[in-house]
Amino acid sequence: MNLRVKFVLSIVLPGLLCLMLPGSIRADTVNINSINANNSPFFVDISTTNLLAQYGITLANVTPGTTVAVLCGECGGNSIVPSSPPNTLTQFGNDNGMSYTLQFSTPLSTLSFNLAGNSKSGGSGTVVAAWSATAFNASGAVVSSVGDPSLFSTFSPFSPQPFTLTGPGIASVTFFTQCFNFCGTVLNIADLSAPEIKIVSSLTLSLLSGDGQADPPLTALSKALVVKVTDQSGSAVPGVPISFAITQQPSGANGASLDSSAVTTSSDGTASVQLTLGDTLGRYQVTASCTGCVPNTLVFSETAGGECTTNVTRESQGDPRWASNLYDHSSTLTIQNKGCALTSLSMALNIAGASNDPGTLNQTMASTDTDYSGLGVNWGPATRDASGGTLKFHSQRIDSTVDLQGAQNYLDNVVCQQHHPVIVGVNLNDQGTPRHFVIVTGKKNGDYQIADPGFSRTALSDYDNEFVTRGFVADPPGDISELNLAVGDVAETLVIDSAGRKTGFDPASGQVVEQIPNSTYFRDSLQDDVTGAPATETTHLTEIFQPAQGGYQIVVTGLKLGTYSLSSRMFSQDGRSQPDVLITSIAGPGSASSFAVQVASTPGSASEVVVIATFASTLGDITNSLQLGLIDNHGIANSLSKKIQHAQDATGPDRTNILNAFINEVSAQAGKHISGLAAQVLLADANSLLKL
Repeated sequence: MNLRVKFVLSIVLPGLLCLMLPGSIRADTVNINSINANNSPFFVDISTTNLLAQYGITLANVTPGTTVAVLCGECGGNSIVPSSPPNTLTQFGNDNGMSYTLQFSTPLSTLSFNLAGNSKSGGSGTVVAAWSATAFNASGAVVSSVGDPSLFSTFSPFSPQPFTLTGPGIASVTFFTQCFNFCGTVLNIADLSAPEIKIVSSLTLSLLSGDGQADPPLTALSKALVVKVTDQSGSAVPGVPISFAITQQPSGANGASLDSSAVTTSSDGTASVQLTLGDTLGRYQVTASCTGCVPNTLVFSETAGGECTTNVTRESQGDPRWASNLYDHSSTLTIQNKGCALTSLSMALNIAGASNDPGTLNQTMASTDTDYSGLGVNWGPATRDASGGTLKFHSQRIDSTVDLQGAQNYLDNVVCQQHHPVIVGVNLNDQGTPRHFVIVTGKKNGDYQIADPGFSRTALSDYDNEFVTRGFVADPPGDISELNLAVGDVAETLVIDSAGRKTGFDPASGQVVEQIPNSTYFRDSLQDDVTGAPATETTHLTEIFQPAQGGYQIVVTGLKLGTYSLSSRMFSQDGRSQPDVLITSIAGPGSASSFAVQVASTPGSASEVVVIATFASTLGDITNSLQLGLIDNHGIANSLSKKIQHAQDATGPDRTNILNAFINEVSAQAGKHISGLAAQVLLADANSLLKL
C-alpha cells in the first residue's frame, strides 16, 4: 500500500522510531536515563553531554540541520512508550530523510534495541516512519541490517518491539528514517545493548578559579583561568586535552588574547590559561572545552574596567529642604514618599551641568502638562524642560533579569567609558516593572556603585543586580528631534510607523516590542519609600529619537475602566519644543482607541495629533462613559448607541444626517446628563466618523 496516497490524515503526533532501554539497566546497556530531560522543552542535545563518549561511542555523520537528542518520551504531551521509561534517543529537523552514525571503539558481536511503542489511540491516528538500522564492519562493508521501508499507520496503541543486528565485527551503525514529508519529526532511538558495551570514561569538567575578575583594559588578569578534570571517584585525571577560546568581547574591541589555546591537564587534573583583556571596557568571555567531559564546556566571564567613578553628589528625597514638598500635583504624597525617580533625574542633571535640586525640579516639572504622567517621571520632556533644551535624556531599556550581560556591558560603556551616570529601576515586580529608582555612579571591585535617593544602599548588588536601565543625561550633538508619548495607569500605547514597525504594547501578541529605530517603551511605577506601600499605578512611556517625518498611528489599549490623559511632546531637530498636545479620553478593559500623529521635525514645524474613531470604538466610549457615570441616564446612552449603530449601517447623506443628529444630542445633553469630558470625547468621535 502506498500510504502517501491512500492514508490521508491530520497527524497530531508524528511517527516515531525509537530504540528503547530494556526493562532493567544492564552493565552492557547505554543508560540514556542518566540524562534529565524532564523539563521543557523535554529534550537535551546529546552533543552537549558525555553520554556516548563514556561508553566509547562517537556520534558522526549527522544529517545537516538536524539534532540528535535525548527525549523524555512521555513528557510534555508526548505519547511515546519506552520499554524502560522515561527517555528515548531522538533525531529531528528533517522529515524527508535523515540519519546519523554511531561508531564503536570496540567492535560489537551484536547490537540490540527496541522499536518504541505508542499510547495514542483513535483521533487522527499515528504514523510510524520508514526506517533502517545498518551495521558496518571496520572496512565499511555491511554486516547486518533491519528495518521497514514503508510507513506504518494505526489508530490503536502498540508496544515496543525488539530488534537485533548481528556481527561479528560491528564497527558502526547508521540509523536512517524517512517520513516522505508526511509524519513530521521521526527518528527516536534509545537503548543500545551489546555484550561489549562498557563504561570506558566518565570525566567531570569543573571551573576551579579565575572567574569574575575585573582589571583595566590591555592588562593580563591577576589570576589564571583554571579548570579541573576528575573521574567518577573524584580523582584528578591527567593528560586530558582542554581547548580555550575567547568567545565574546565588547563590540570593536582589540588586543584581547590567551597565552595558549590548547592545554593538557597536569598531574593534579588542572589546565590553565592567562587572559589579557582588550582595549575596550566591558565583558570578555572565555570558553573551556573538553571532549568526553560533563559538561563539555565551561565559561569564564571577565571585565575590562576595574574601578571608575562619575563623581555624582548624592541627593536624598528625604532631605528636609524638600522632603515635605507635595509631589507633582498630589494633595497628600510628598517628595519623600514618591520622589526617587525625580531625585535620580536631579542628580543626573547636576552632573551634566544643569544645576538644580529635587525641590526646584519638582516645581519645574509640575508647571507643565507633560513632565509627569500620572505619578511617573516622563524622562525625555522633563530633561529638556529642566535644562532649557540644552540636554537630552538618552533612553535605553535593558532588563538584567533577561540579559545580564547586555545590561552590564551597557553600564560599563556609559558609566566607565563615557563617564555618564545611568538611571536604573530596581525592586522589579513579577512583570519586570521597576518600583524604585537609583543612579549608577561607578564601579568598584566588579560591583556597580549607586547613589540611592531613598535608602542607604550603595551598590546594585544590594538589589541582587536585578535592574532595568532607563538612560542617562547628556548634551546631544546634531539632530536632536524626538517624539515622546505618555499615558498613565488606565491604558497602554502602541506606535506604528508608515513601514508597519511597532513600538509599545502590542495587544495582538501581548508583548512589548521596540521595532521602530531609536525607540524605547517604559513601564514605570513608584512604591512609597516612606511607608513601604506598594505602587498603586503604572506609567507607560514611549520615546522615538530622530523620528522619520510623516504619519504614525497610536493605538491606546484599555487596561481597566477609567479616564486617561495621553500626552504628546515633539521636539524639533534643533531641540526646540513644539506645542505639547494633551488628549483626555475614556478606556475600558480591552478597549481600543486610535490616533494619528503627523510628525514634522524641521525647526518651526508643529506636529498634529487627531482622533481616528471607528463605530466600534465610539460604541465603547458610550458604554464606558455610562459605567463611569459620565453619562447618568441609560435612556440617553441607548439613544446615542442606536444612532451610531444606524449610522454604521447607512451610507452617504443618510450616514451624515444620523451622525449630525448624534452630535446635536450630545451637545444638547453636555453639562446636563453628559459630563464635559464624555461630551468632548463623543464629539471628537463623531467628527472623525464623518470623515470616513
